[in-house]
Amino acid sequence: MFKKAIGMTAALLMLVMALPASGWAQSDDCSPRALKKLKRMHKASLSDFFETGEFDMAQRTLKKAIVFAREEGCDATLEYAQILLDLGIFYFTDPNNPDKDQGRLMFKKAVKVNACVRINPDLSDPHIEKELKKIKRRLGRKCTGTSSEETDSSRKSEEGSSSAVQVVQEDVDEGPAPKKLEHEVPDEAPQLSPLVLKVRVPNKAGRYKVKKVILYYRRAGQSDYTALPFRHVDGYLWKVKVPASDVKGSVFQYYITVMGPGSKLLYANGNSGSPNIVSLTEPVKKPQAEEDECDDPLHPEKCKDNEKSEKKESSDSDEDESSDEPSILFSLGGRIGAGFLTESMCSTSAVPADSECGDMGRHPNTPGFAMGEYGVNLLVGYFMNENFVLGLEGKLGMLKSDFVTEGSPWAIGGSGYLNMSWFTGEMKDVFRGFFGFMLGGGMLFHSLTFDPEGKADTFMHGWIILGPTMGISVGSEHARFYGKMDALLIFPENTTFHIDVSFGGMFTF
Repeated sequence: MFKKAIGMTAALLMLVMALPASGWAQSDDCSPRALKKLKRMHKASLSDFFETGEFDMAQRTLKKAIVFAREEGCDATLEYAQILLDLGIFYFTDPNNPDKDQGRLMFKKAVKVNACVRINPDLSDPHIEKELKKIKRRLGRKCTGTSSEETDSSRKSEEGSSSAVQVVQEDVDEGPAPKKLEHEVPDEAPQLSPLVLKVRVPNKAGRYKVKKVILYYRRAGQSDYTALPFRHVDGYLWKVKVPASDVKGSVFQYYITVMGPGSKLLYANGNSGSPNIVSLTEPVKKPQAEEDECDDPLHPEKCKDNEKSEKKESSDSDEDESSDEPSILFSLGGRIGAGFLTESMCSTSAVPADSECGDMGRHPNTPGFAMGEYGVNLLVGYFMNENFVLGLEGKLGMLKSDFVTEGSPWAIGGSGYLNMSWFTGEMKDVFRGFFGFMLGGGMLFHSLTFDPEGKADTFMHGWIILGPTMGISVGSEHARFYGKMDALLIFPENTTFHIDVSFGGMFTF
């Protein structure tokens, strides 16, 4: 798995280096300098990983690139979308801590930014390719153009050229030089929508030269403020966008500081004790396909509840997609066992050696283990998720008694159980261990040879049976060889402890 992830990452690195500059989309807010640096950070993150093999290091580097892209207004470019996609791939392929939920969230975010994101088709993992195609299909996003410029340009053309011009003009600062910090506090804003704030700041030479503008904000119920840097747009104009996931509650509180050389405070609008307050209104309803349930890709865990609800709502329409994952488990194998017999137990057919066993049966001469039935073990289960199976299991076996004078000498035992098992790893793993618990009932037989006759008789045990189970399976996603052991307590009839071992085939579909 690790070599496969290395190979996949090498292919991604080659893809990043091979893509022509003309094929990359660039937003109006992203400067050529920032775009060039973002591409350099992206390529460096994959290069570092290929050299060291450290998944954590690669994830940290990609997250730094995401922060930089958002600060520089490059979060509508294909570069940004590709970084999100690659971060999702690392979540999927990390051998030590794989996280498919966060991987899918990164894929969804990437597709919503630019549907032309892609994975190298020659060396990519089929499961990852399938996940990306599934998300594109679910979101209704397609890359219809031959180049990656399709995304942003097509969306702007749908909105109309005049609106695109207005957006550009809105971020051009044509006003006179301000004498102090200028900022208009909004009266209200919708919840769960990005909140854009702008300031105009004097920028003098020397010790009054502006180095950075910082927004400090907190949501309702929070005591600490979160810092978010403004981005210089044009002239004296600075702008910042607060993630939609942080714009919720009844009010939004913030203040602004302007810092000069040596972190000297030049200007401020509000402070921690007396912040600006924005009333938050009901969320704006968005079309299903356009709703962005993960505005902050650095904290995708915030979106897991939305991800679960979306899966529930779309379960009917995505029935064909969910069928890609195996859901039914079927196993069949041979079994043998052994159980513990005590001197107080009576066999089923031997002529009594004393009156304690009544008209039929004998006691063992000494306590100890006796051979159990030869038979079959059958299990039919359902995968509640990739690792948990709930199923029904049955055991059937037989033993021969040398003391039977009439009828068949074979004693036939049968039992049924509710089986709850937990599997390690993933479906596609070659080796998967499993353990669980069984609860059921029936009867099992053991056989013991009596000396000096040299004849064997059977002992019957029942009726409640329970105990743990554990085993290992080896093979592919759909067909495996398994071996398992059940440690069972049988009572109240001839109460005993029984070890049952079975080997066979395990199939998923």
